[in-house]
Amino acid sequence: MKPLVKQITSDQFLNKVVEKKANALVKIGTAWNGASQMISQTLQDLALQYGNQIDFFSIDYEAESPLAITYRVEDTPTILFFKNGTLVDKLSGLTHRAVISHKIFQLVY
Repeated sequence: MKPLVKQITSDQFLNKVVEKKANALVKIGTAWNGASQMISQTLQDLALQYGNQIDFFSIDYEAESPLAITYRVEDTPTILFFKNGTLVDKLSGLTHRAVISHKIFQLVY
């Protein structure tokens, strides 16, 4: 199955989220972090539910650390919520699916 959460770089982030003025969820994490791996599956499931309403992206914290610094990412995973290309909310660490789903719902409606 094709991943519904697309892995992107900082340059792609600027194009696909900020300049596009997108409604988007962006996970910043690492491949080796257990919490990041657990959140990834949750986000895949939520992308099935909300993928036609917002874009889902993933950014590697270590490869794109300047972006992580810009958005004050202090823990991985961190989920950034963008409305019309502007950061409106943020969750850090391992977060329950219901909390993430509620934040997505607030973003969409």
